[in-house]
Amino acid sequence: MRVEVTGFATSVQKNVHVDVSRVSNADVALTTGSVNETVVVQAQEIALETTQPQLGTLIENKLVQEVPILIGGGPGNIGARDRQIDDYLFIAPGVQGGEFSHRINGGVDFENEVMFNGVVANQSETQGLQSNINPPFEMVGEIQVLTSNFSAQYGLAQGVASYQFASGTNQLHGDAFEVLRNTFLNAAGANPSGTTSAGKGPTPTINQHNYGFSLGGPVWVPKLYNGKNKTFFHFSADWFRQNLADQGTYTVPTPAEVGGDFSGYVDSTGKQIPIFVPQGFCCSLGLCCSCAGPTVARQQDSRRRALVPIPPVFFHSVQLRTCRALSTMRRPMSAFFRLARPIGASPSITI
Repeated sequence: MRVEVTGFATSVQKNVHVDVSRVSNADVALTTGSVNETVVVQAQEIALETTQPQLGTLIENKLVQEVPILIGGGPGNIGARDRQIDDYLFIAPGVQGGEFSHRINGGVDFENEVMFNGVVANQSETQGLQSNINPPFEMVGEIQVLTSNFSAQYGLAQGVASYQFASGTNQLHGDAFEVLRNTFLNAAGANPSGTTSAGKGPTPTINQHNYGFSLGGPVWVPKLYNGKNKTFFHFSADWFRQNLADQGTYTVPTPAEVGGDFSGYVDSTGKQIPIFVPQGFCCSLGLCCSCAGPTVARQQDSRRRALVPIPPVFFHSVQLRTCRALSTMRRPMSAFFRLARPIGASPSITI
């Protein structure tokens, strides 16, 4: 920090420490002298909070960058996710629980404040739950966990999780990352599912993929604006993919049923399963079913003598196209449905 005033020696303070969710002071003492004189002051490495009585733990950028975080969801998660920044909260003393439900300093569940760059970001019903609103992992610079005696500016009274986003610098920097968990590379563990007295069970199926990139630097518009030493940007984005093994059995319509022929629609004993047609049922084209009554037990013509197909015109066009696609499926459903975290992107502009 540099202070210049006419008639006084220039004062320069180096290494001024600024932390998230804290007021940082730097006292400047100007002495009379010429503008050619410069007084350099080295700031203290540890800055004391003298304006607020709040207690908390600061998780600095070096720790955020170097401590490994598990992908796929940590303890107490609500489902597979990419690396979750709220897992860092458990480094602070007095934080208990898991990602879904945690308590700060003995408080109650779902009652802690969440802030990003000083802006409150709480869910309406589950305050403190961040799994669905977490920014990309590399977007976070440092974290402050306030445990007690914090300012009245925080609306909830059971702790504060405050995150400061990363900022660009005068140099353009970027990186790309990829984190992979694959069954082929994993160990089975001591007692995997399926282990019996005859032998050890197979390695659990876990195929997860977390990847993304970050880019930061000065804001620069050719011939219009040079943001060096003034305006900076930082952009991060990440994706999460998980491929799952078959989780169950699915029933899809047969080609005959897509054509309206339900004569093969029987139960496990071979008994015909009734088809019920609402009375006065008409399709979107204005055609009405000639079957009488809402409790017609069989798919029959108006004389109820022979089973006949239901005309496809009585099926909704979207439903018909979907059923045709499903009826030709020859691969497991898991090959079509993947659990995917949409792109998580967060820009940051610092002045």
